Amino acid sequence: MTQDQDFLQMAQRNEAEWVLIAQQYLDEGQYFLAQDTAAMGLSLFPKNRALLVLSGKALLLTGALEEARDRIEPLCLDTAIDSTELKNAKHALDDILSVYKDGPAGEDWKTLQSVGHFAYSLEQAASAVRHSLKVDDQTLGLLGEIYARIAKRTGDKATFERAAEIYRGAFRKNQNPVMGLHASGLLLLSGKPEDARNLAQKCLPLCDEALMDAADPFILLGVRSGLKLMLGDLSGAEQDLTQAVKLAGSRKKELFYLRDYLLQFQKIGLNVGSKLLILLKPPTVVAFTGHMIDTLGRKESRFPGYLEQAVREGIEEKLAEIDAEIGYALPACGGDVLFFEALLDRGAELNILMPFDAEDYSRESVRFAGRKWEQRYRQLLKLANTVVYATTEHYLGDDNLFQFTGLMLF
Repeated sequence: MTQDQDFLQMAQRNEAEWVLIAQQYLDEGQYFLAQDTAAMGLSLFPKNRALLVLSGKALLLTGALEEARDRIEPLCLDTAIDSTELKNAKHALDDILSVYKDGPAGEDWKTLQSVGHFAYSLEQAASAVRHSLKVDDQTLGLLGEIYARIAKRTGDKATFERAAEIYRGAFRKNQNPVMGLHASGLLLLSGKPEDARNLAQKCLPLCDEALMDAADPFILLGVRSGLKLMLGDLSGAEQDLTQAVKLAGSRKKELFYLRDYLLQFQKIGLNVGSKLLILLKPPTVVAFTGHMIDTLGRKESRFPGYLEQAVREGIEEKLAEIDAEIGYALPACGGDVLFFEALLDRGAELNILMPFDAEDYSRESVRFAGRKWEQRYRQLLKLANTVVYATTEHYLGDDNLFQFTGLMLF
């Protein structure tokens, strides 16, 4: 396809297709591609809200925090009750009351001016409220996260306070305990411990109520753990987080925002104990490479078939020792397949890297060892959490593809 044809094909995509492709890249962890795709879509559909939000997310995840803020902030409005528009309306009403305080006034200029000013201010306030209602929780939460990350990078208390107010505004709108926890945590980091505790105290019963009806309570248990910590109940926080981690399974990473808060709280002298940090220990990630099973008649033996069980036991022992939870490797017969099978038995996450076409890879690195190994190879491809190809093209005898995939691995 020529460059002109490629451009024409992109130009013919509709808004929904641009959103779908950008979201797909985001879900795959390809944040730069997600941002590039969203930016191209926005060049054609500049007012598409979904593309703007996806662009902001991608910028946040690539570390471009200021750019992410500039992308998302125009989509949001200050949702605090004492916003500028509402203040202006109040002042205008005060003006009218001062005009009428001595009884009915005629249609003099001062009266008309006050009434007109009030009508205009009220319309501005109503517009602000209408806009506020259109701002969804996800977008407000995204803006709050952007400001929180900027604050944690700079240590600026005013930025912490800005992030807290965004989350507090979202909490006022929907009474979501997640938003309340973020707001109270950021208030504490902004130097307002009393406000932080008051908000946490207000949020805790809402969290208790939500847990009563929660079909999948692990996120709310994590939130309640954070709220209890804010209120000085370290034992209760540990109990809730222990239960949350047990329920989370492979979703434990969704609780890691709490670890970030714990480390920040430690810096300002709050006692977070040791158990909470241990419970939120980041997963051990392992990259593995090993010998293939020896081909029949190999002159210098490296991995004879009779050692398979001993090698498997050695891999299992090491994975248990380091508490491996995530693994990356190529799926060649021999050590690589044994590594992945040992991870499966641990309930760990499997990530397979492929240097080229799967059939060609089987022919080059699996099939010679026999049908049993090929069946295990194909089963792993089905069970893996991710299968990432350096290229889906055929092998064509180029060993550089193996070397390139090795660079991807390590």
